[in-house]
Formats: sequence, C-alpha cells, structure tokens
Amino acid sequence: MILTYVFLLTSTVFADDNQSSLNLELESQTVQPLANEFNSFIIQSGDTGVINTNGVRIRSTPSLSGTVLGLLYIGDEVEVGDGIYHGDGYAWYHISSFRTGISGYVVVDYVDIVY
Repeated sequence: MILTYVFLLTSTVFADDNQSSLNLELESQTVQPLANEFNSFIIQSGDTGVINTNGVRIRSTPSLSGTVLGLLYIGDEVEVGDGIYHGDGYAWYHISSFRTGISGYVVVDYVDIVY
C-alpha cells in the first residue's frame, strides 16, 4: 500500500486594518509504510484471504521472475502467512491455497483478507 499526502496550510494574518491571507502548499509526498510495522496489526499468520481476480499466479519467490507454481481464481480461499514481502515493485503475501494445496507468493492486490 502506498500513501500519498498533500498538505495545505492556510493562515490568516491581521495587521491594523489590513487583512491578508497566506496560503502555503507543500509538495505532495509519496511514502510506503514498512510492512512489519504497518501490517502486523492487520495480517496475522493463519488469516484467510479470498482471491479477487482470475488467473492469479502463485510464484516460488516474491518476484515476477519466480517460477509459476499454479493459478488461483475468483473465490479461491487461501491461508495468508505473516507479513508482506517486497519484490519487483510489488508487495506479496506468502499463501497456501486450500483448493490446490500449493504454497507460494501472490501480489497482495489480488487477495481480500477475511476478518
């Protein structure tokens, strides 16, 4: 998950009978939270997730170059491991598929965690 923040500071200054307004806009800044700090409260080992897209590749490593071990489809349930892994510009869950029994890595965007 990547968060973008834009800060806008508005201040009104009064001097004698003159009233002026000061607006200061800071540049937008994109930050990526640390997976262990941010997601440890959200994802716990053993949580169940549901696949939200057809043809999701289960990979051997959290990387686009990881060997494809199998495919998942909308509605497939998976067990999600602890934390999030980062590779090739994506965040990945380590999962185990209840349907196929295959364990590996999938991009987090394709898994909805069931709370």
